[in-house]
Amino acid sequence: MLNITGLLAVEASRKQFGLWRVRIIVIIYHILRTKQPYHDLGEHYFEQLEAPRLERHHVRRLEQLGYTVILTPQVA
Repeated sequence: MLNITGLLAVEASRKQFGLWRVRIIVIIYHILRTKQPYHDLGEHYFEQLEAPRLERHHVRRLEQLGYTVILTPQVA
């Protein structure tokens, strides 16, 4: 008898491994194309890139839960 759950887990891990391979190939492509060393964009790169969208999302979600939200920027 076949263990379907086990086969699905193996297939999922293969797909995930394939995704990492593609990411590495893309990184190598850009390094070779630009002839510049690789530098990591950082752990919070996408959060900073999408900050306005994230703010709107969370404000909207809190308002849906019944809260009144007023955002004030921090003074640095």
